[in-house]
Amino acid sequence: MKDVTEIFAKAVENESSYLYKTAAFILESDGDIWCLPDSDTNEKWACIGRTNGSSIVESYGFICVKYPVALLKENCPDKVKRGLDKCGVYHTSFDEELSCDEAVLRNYLTDVLIIDDRFLENDSLPFDDEAFEKITEGCRYTTPYRFAFDDLLYSYPHYTKSELDNMLKCDDPSVTLRKAEPSEYGLLEDFLYEAIFIPEGVQPPPRDIIYKPELQVYIENFGRRFGDICVFA
Repeated sequence: MKDVTEIFAKAVENESSYLYKTAAFILESDGDIWCLPDSDTNEKWACIGRTNGSSIVESYGFICVKYPVALLKENCPDKVKRGLDKCGVYHTSFDEELSCDEAVLRNYLTDVLIIDDRFLENDSLPFDDEAFEKITEGCRYTTPYRFAFDDLLYSYPHYTKSELDNMLKCDDPSVTLRKAEPSEYGLLEDFLYEAIFIPEGVQPPPRDIIYKPELQVYIENFGRRFGDICVFA
């Protein structure tokens, strides 16, 4: 588990001098790098990754749209780190589990209830009646001392991570549903071609038919438009 308090706090302090579009432009000027805002996060975070020109094929990490901070995966190349340094973006290694000072975390989770619920199991901590009431009411909340990176990504009031997980449940135990990663969006070309209706006895069209404008509207720049989501079974 990684404590991101210090780097997140520095990023908040430098918000006024940060322009995400400038940082994205610098990173993407390399030619094979894309910064792809995740529509499911209300575009609060963007995936940084290698592109084949139509989608991200390898994820290198995530950059915050509001604050100059990025969480980078082990496979992230040095050129991305140099680009982030050039535009004043703080960066650290990516981790699935994070912790952060509650006051700092509130800058990143502006529309999610944050409760340090350790008082429920630790008698040495003062009992928080207000927090306890919200918990017993079934309010959704995030704990600052241990939370998933997905809690940052899906930090909006419509759905919590667990609710999104429930949406991907299937009554058929033999079927598993999951949300596609940006690095998998390239597979949409295959899916689009397979989805073309071919009447019986008719020769299948050439694969490059999917590059016609009337078909590209379904997959071109997928993930950059609000509401884009892909689910695999």
